[in-house]
Amino acid sequence: MARREGTAGGRIAVLASAALVLGVGTAEAQMTAPAAGARYTFECAINEGPAYQEVHTVTASADGQVRIEVSDGVRTNWYVKPLAFVGTTLISAESVGGHERSLEPTSAFDRLAALEVGDTIVEYVTERRGAERLRWKYKVLVVGRETTYLREVGDLPVYAILEGRWTGLYSSEMQSYYSPDLAFAVLWDYGDSNGAKQRCALISAENLAPVRVAAAAAPAEAPSEPEPEPEPEQVAAVASEPAAPAEPKAAEPSATAEAGGEGALPVTAKERLAQLDELLKLALITPEEHAVKRQEIFGERAVGGIAAELEAANCDYRRKTLTPEAFVARRAEILAKINATDMDPRQALVLLNQLHEKRLISQTEYARKRKAMLAAL
Repeated sequence: MARREGTAGGRIAVLASAALVLGVGTAEAQMTAPAAGARYTFECAINEGPAYQEVHTVTASADGQVRIEVSDGVRTNWYVKPLAFVGTTLISAESVGGHERSLEPTSAFDRLAALEVGDTIVEYVTERRGAERLRWKYKVLVVGRETTYLREVGDLPVYAILEGRWTGLYSSEMQSYYSPDLAFAVLWDYGDSNGAKQRCALISAENLAPVRVAAAAAPAEAPSEPEPEPEPEQVAAVASEPAAPAEPKAAEPSATAEAGGEGALPVTAKERLAQLDELLKLALITPEEHAVKRQEIFGERAVGGIAAELEAANCDYRRKTLTPEAFVARRAEILAKINATDMDPRQALVLLNQLHEKRLISQTEYARKRKAMLAAL
């Protein structure tokens, strides 16, 4: 989870009183370690801007410690923290935009793993950024148990955790919701004294062990009525608190993208596919050779070209070299290459699935294109 928290004094006191009503001192669940390989995808927005996605992947989970990689489609950051710190901005170490820092929390925060409603921890924490040191005051409260509804997941029992922290004139506040079933925070609202705000909500959970909830459902069939065009999707990184991360490097287009990409399969390629099928029918090539040649003609090269173009558009939009209108127009131009006239509909369906899995097209775009390709079969 990205770093957060705030101007929390009065609000924490009020919520502490609310916790008394919810049952102080009761703990019906314990935090459990997420499995290595678990993948949590969130839909986020910063300062009410365009939505973007963050993917949190557990790359290591052992001895009460977890290592998480956070990707927004442009760059990947990471952090390491004890299990008890999940749902807070507390970490052992992290790297954001190439800037590394570490915290030295006291053992008092280990109590958070018990999820004891009403438990309040107030401690000073030392942060190290190279030779620089910061002294934070943290106040963390397990507010209570409740059920939260997430559009893509449904109802989940969660524990609300409120955190406030201060250093000098800077402060931040975050309220997160930890799910014992998913072993991770599934929703959080963050704000700081600089006016930065972020909200993230879980949209899928995959590779859980044991599986407590189904992974994100397979893409739904296209609706009977066309859905409205989606708003531009911004791919944005989460900024570190007082220090701003380095400017992300633009994704460089692949060779296929520079050559125009292969998303729009030319007629000559369609003819080659037909010839390839004929050779297989005549037993002049083996099924293995057929599969290899088919992949060379279309296969992964097609998704590579389209994916590179979409990633480049996302990067340009984030770097503000594209206006929202130009961004939408470029995406439309790229996606127009996926059509039943220039492409084999079966191969187009494979391509759409690959782009959807890479989270380069929205559910609406996927459904609309998929419906057109199914109609062309």
